Amino acid sequence: MQIRKHLVAFAAMLAALLVFSGCAATVTMSSMVPAQINLSSHRNLAVLSAEPYRFSLFDYPSSLVRDLSGTSPYRIESGFAAYSEREVARYLTERVIRDLQRSDYFTLLLPPASDREGTRPENFRSLGYDALMTIRITDMDIDEYQYAKEESVIIPPADGMGGEPTIVTELRHHVTQKVRYAVEFLIRDTYDGRIIASKSLSGTQEQSYRIEPGSSNSRIATSMRPWFTSLSDSFSREFVDLISPHWVTKTVSLMKNKPEIRSLEVAYEAVKKGNPAVALDLFMHEWNRTKHIPSGYNAAIILDSMGEMERAIDLMRSVWQYSGNNTARMRLYEMERALEAHEKAQKQL
Repeated sequence: MQIRKHLVAFAAMLAALLVFSGCAATVTMSSMVPAQINLSSHRNLAVLSAEPYRFSLFDYPSSLVRDLSGTSPYRIESGFAAYSEREVARYLTERVIRDLQRSDYFTLLLPPASDREGTRPENFRSLGYDALMTIRITDMDIDEYQYAKEESVIIPPADGMGGEPTIVTELRHHVTQKVRYAVEFLIRDTYDGRIIASKSLSGTQEQSYRIEPGSSNSRIATSMRPWFTSLSDSFSREFVDLISPHWVTKTVSLMKNKPEIRSLEVAYEAVKKGNPAVALDLFMHEWNRTKHIPSGYNAAIILDSMGEMERAIDLMRSVWQYSGNNTARMRLYEMERALEAHEKAQKQL
């Protein structure tokens, strides 16, 4: 596994990422955060395909959008196509696999090979896998209906010669679509079958839109597939972040040049142009020479953005102790917390 090499490369890439937004020079700070559920002793992980939601004969979504008004002339096919629950489960499986592979944290046994081994955790123990992940869609509620309401409609003059338009009230028909979707993730130890990680996630989506008159009264409602795709993406990212250490980034602005030292404009421009080393030398020189607070502060956050977290903290502490500056104090606190989390994440590797 090449995770350490990849993490070092990722850190170097982020350290080099300095951006310019409007008139403020900014740097991107990056650090690792630990997995909330520590699976460092279960990194050989088998993953089974997601289990689709199983509708009963009585609650399978209707193929037509029902008309609650009793007045609709439209025949509208559902935005939830037949057997879409299988496609949703297939997409969820693919997304979880991509996120796990991207984390580069686990040695994986993936479908279809994993599915051939059954669902009993002990089946995977002899293959060298410490843990088994199962994914189950526990809820998939679809609600679609038509309704009607009176709306004012402006009708242009019939002669087209600039007469007064006519305002009339017409009964216009609308479609409302709602979904509720929930997924359960479980990871079991393959030696004793105990649950070592679990998470249930759920979400809803809803929209309404007016049916515009056209040449045909037969329509197809807006597809609900993008909703399930978006929710699956969100659920997968959240769970994979829960069980694997990962990088987080934030953008921090340099402290303004006040009191102004004109020679430092070169340092600010260097940051904007992506030359942090040049800026760091200039800011450090000015801090050591005059104890210019923005110079010390900016040198510290540049050091942090370059991955030198301990040096950055030592310098920011010096700036705060010298000046009592509240911005430096708050940044120091954040940097110390980030270093603690980073070190904890390193221990999970």
